[in-house]
Amino acid sequence: MPADQIDALQNEHDAYFAREGVKFTGATETLTREVNGRPWSFTELKATTSDGPSIVRYLAIDPKVGSGKIIMMTYWASEAGHATHDKAMKAIIDSIAFK
Repeated sequence: MPADQIDALQNEHDAYFAREGVKFTGATETLTREVNGRPWSFTELKATTSDGPSIVRYLAIDPKVGSGKIIMMTYWASEAGHATHDKAMKAIIDSIAFK
């Protein structure tokens, strides 16, 4: 995704979460770290739905390509779902490789 389209993507996500009844309840926390030689940004937001507490996480990866495009992933789970699937999500993230 070109960096100049991030705001449009965020607006699309905001509309989706609003339709799904997701309400953001806490402060946003962003961590930045280098993974496999590339900068990654992890942004986590506390949220709630009619089913209870939720976690929304945005993952931005800069693959350092000439076009300047980035990779954006979104993760949304209940706290119980997060506890169940966090190891699998970490394995997916750790498996991302660049040629």
